[in-house]
Amino acid sequence: MLLSSTPSDEVLSVESNAHRYRKFIPHSQWLEVPAGGHFVYLSECNRFSYLITLFFEYDICGSHRRIDRRAMHELMAREIYFFLASE
Repeated sequence: MLLSSTPSDEVLSVESNAHRYRKFIPHSQWLEVPAGGHFVYLSECNRFSYLITLFFEYDICGSHRRIDRRAMHELMAREIYFFLASE
């Protein structure tokens, strides 16, 4: 199993989630996504949703931090591919 998390997750801490579960799942691997927050896994927002989410508590569209979501998705896709190919 491949577990993924980011140290900048504003909803779930890495220690109480990905690292915790990794201890209990034999042969699991961990992918650290370097930036982006909890919602970096979602697709890129359009202009309307970007503007609407500026007022949300959580950074759903990445408007509160500079993040290239497309680059993060490419990184994750590449890592998932290598993980699946190694099985």
